Amino acid sequence: MAATPSDILHIVKADAIPLFACVASFVWVVHDYVVTLEDEIRYIWPYRWNLGKMLYFWIRVYTVVVTLFDVLQIHIFAHIRPSLTLCVAMDPVTRVLGALSLWSIETVMQMRIYALYGRSKKAWP
Repeated sequence: MAATPSDILHIVKADAIPLFACVASFVWVVHDYVVTLEDEIRYIWPYRWNLGKMLYFWIRVYTVVVTLFDVLQIHIFAHIRPSLTLCVAMDPVTRVLGALSLWSIETVMQMRIYALYGRSKKAWP
């Protein structure tokens, strides 16, 4: 059964949705970075280095890099169909990048809870 022109148009449009979503997220991340840079310089830069500051900068830079990676990957794969070998190689890369992101965010959340409880290791006072 041959595909009709409307079927092909539907496939092309559906193929572009992930790219549009990734580009929108990248623009949002860069916008957030630019908008909050002045506050970062005022409130983060002057103080000594500690785990919280390192994680802050790690997540700040890592988010831009990962969203750019997603945009490039989806854009390239939309125009140049990847081989099976490349897809198999990219799978662990995307999983590791996602795991690093999740681990970093979970660590920051745990540090926030620790600070909320007055730096106590007990969950209930």
